[in-house]
Amino acid sequence: MESIWNEFSSQGQDNGQINYTPTIDLTAMNGTPLDVPSNDQEAEAASMLAPGGKKKGTTSRSKNFAQDEDEALCSAYLNVSKDVAVGVNQTYKSYWTRISEYYNEVTRNPTVRSLSSLQHRWGDIQKDTARFCGFYSDIVRCNQSGKSEDDKVKDALQMYAGIVGNPFKLIHCWLILRHSNKWNDWLAKE
Repeated sequence: MESIWNEFSSQGQDNGQINYTPTIDLTAMNGTPLDVPSNDQEAEAASMLAPGGKKKGTTSRSKNFAQDEDEALCSAYLNVSKDVAVGVNQTYKSYWTRISEYYNEVTRNPTVRSLSSLQHRWGDIQKDTARFCGFYSDIVRCNQSGKSEDDKVKDALQMYAGIVGNPFKLIHCWLILRHSNKWNDWLAKE
């Protein structure tokens, strides 16, 4: 520590004194003034906002999916590929367009969901339900005597909540998907 103070002293500065470094003038850089929004620019920025305080062209977030909407989406996922005329030879976009059309026909909810919204919700359903399927299969492999099917499901729900940290809220989707060949084939690939 002593050597540091000696170094400062040798630079011509007494202990306890502060070197002054002149600051840069931010009002002008290379002879041009700094861009500060004028009152006209502020008014233009404010006019870009919609009455609710949002930017024009942005969409508002719709309400969360209800249980019957989740069930309709699972049904759409399972039924769209069963059409023999189209089969599995369809593009990603046409597949999801057909799912969206089927979903909007089947659901009783007046909210029409966008294609992107359905894809994101299906991704959440798929991820969480697949995780639950893993816990359920672990419980089934234990093959505990005297356990009914309901007991195994309850144990899997407890295991999910204990490991993931929150309860499994998509049991209604799992009940639809669990015996489907399409779902089980997808799980086997994963």
